[in-house]
Amino acid sequence: MALSIYDDSGASVGAVCSIDRVTERQWTVTIESRGGTIGGDSERNPGYAQGFQIVLRRLAQAHAVLESATIESQSLIRRGLSPLERRLLPEGISFPMQLIPSSVDEVTRRLRSAQAAVGTLRTQGGGNTTRRVQLLVRLLADSEHAGHLASMITGSTESSALADFQVSASAEHLSASGDFDPQNILDARARTLTTIARRQGQPRFRQALMTAYEGQCMVCRSDASAVLEAAHIMPYRGALTNHVQNGLLLRSDFHTLFDRGLFGIDPQSWKVVLHNSLMASSYKNYSGMEVVLPAKAGKRPSREALEVHLYAAGLR
Repeated sequence: MALSIYDDSGASVGAVCSIDRVTERQWTVTIESRGGTIGGDSERNPGYAQGFQIVLRRLAQAHAVLESATIESQSLIRRGLSPLERRLLPEGISFPMQLIPSSVDEVTRRLRSAQAAVGTLRTQGGGNTTRRVQLLVRLLADSEHAGHLASMITGSTESSALADFQVSASAEHLSASGDFDPQNILDARARTLTTIARRQGQPRFRQALMTAYEGQCMVCRSDASAVLEAAHIMPYRGALTNHVQNGLLLRSDFHTLFDRGLFGIDPQSWKVVLHNSLMASSYKNYSGMEVVLPAKAGKRPSREALEVHLYAAGLR
């Protein structure tokens, strides 16, 4: 979901970004560049440069660590460029790097300069008219900003205010509703089932993984379909990321652990890599276990995507 970026006075700067949680302390912040004719009706995000700078400045204020930066434009993905090929390699900058307010202007300039070179078709005189720069950032374990990172980065409190209003309104409704109404429970159950369906993944994506993995969790071998979920290796970014090679069929608890960066899969040995915090738990028995892979090589998970996940989760 694209979120508008506001300056410190509360005015929109004409730029958008999307913010997604990857693990407990990791986030992706995607800033979309301008597309269309400058000054024309089709122009969007005219304040891209200012928005980019504002996002980095606020991440610096949150003491965030910038772990990587990639170009996420669909044209590059369609051309088959891997995440490694879409990485930004700004001059004089090495990742991971601690963002500090005094260096934000220079870091912004170098990142924007580096993005122009990624995937450019030199022989055709240019690259993409629209760029999507995705920043992978990590917050400190005790960061006070983790719970409201989106509103802090964008400068908007609308989403959190709406959530507070909905919670308040719901509580007020329940307290004033009088007698117990079974229909409320049925409605709640329907919403719960809908949430489970969404969590399990888009139907076609999940079915493709169910077929590829013959209906069993690739880690624990469970074949109880009700708890098997379609997990994305690289975060969901529309239909293009619903590719079977960007998916894993996992039992729900393993899906949660994977999303939180508490376990990964070594793409060379195809063995489970556990975070140290799980080595004192019952999951320790899965450490080093070889995972189940699809019989067809073309259905197996992307080695590059798994490597990026391991690095992003700090398991490498």
